[in-house]
Amino acid sequence: MIRTIKENFYMSFKMNLDQVAMCMFGAMMAMTGAASGSNTILALLSILSIVFYLYLIYVMFYDMGQKDGIKINSQRLAYYPYKALWISLFANTLNFLLGILTVLFKAIINGVQMTQNLASLTAEQVSALNPSWAVQAYQICDTLSKAIQFMYVGVLKVFFSGNVFILLVIPLPSVIIATLAYKLGVKYCNGFKKKSKKPEERYKV
Repeated sequence: MIRTIKENFYMSFKMNLDQVAMCMFGAMMAMTGAASGSNTILALLSILSIVFYLYLIYVMFYDMGQKDGIKINSQRLAYYPYKALWISLFANTLNFLLGILTVLFKAIINGVQMTQNLASLTAEQVSALNPSWAVQAYQICDTLSKAIQFMYVGVLKVFFSGNVFILLVIPLPSVIIATLAYKLGVKYCNGFKKKSKKPEERYKV
């Protein structure tokens, strides 16, 4: 695992660059959706941003799989089916870490349900929550987690408002897509054409 990450650190870095770029794109979509005043439009634009982001991940790892597949077929590289899984998990380390911290700090706050949206509370109600350090830590981690995954903000606001557990889930689609894309790239490294039969098999029924 560690060796795989070290040898493919650039892929993790590139994955993070794509996430940053899509955060900017997602922010523009979110502002457009918010300006419309419609939750439906906000959610649709957010879904569009998510699909576009996952498409970029798919293309990146499918291309990687094709390149590795050629080497694997020529026996210049050993096939490691979990290569993309470890790379994508490492790239999402900060996303998972912030999600875990956000859940942890919210669980520490007294009298607050895990699915309760603190943004709906008044400033006086928030200031009355204790311990205050947990409230502040939660707000910081929650803000950072959503800021670096801005393409999901519209969906979170419309469908999962206040549900802190969703922050542990939203990094998973990119991990799953990366893993599947790599395997498909390896499998179809020579395209989708069927392998021609050997001469001796060509006339067999």
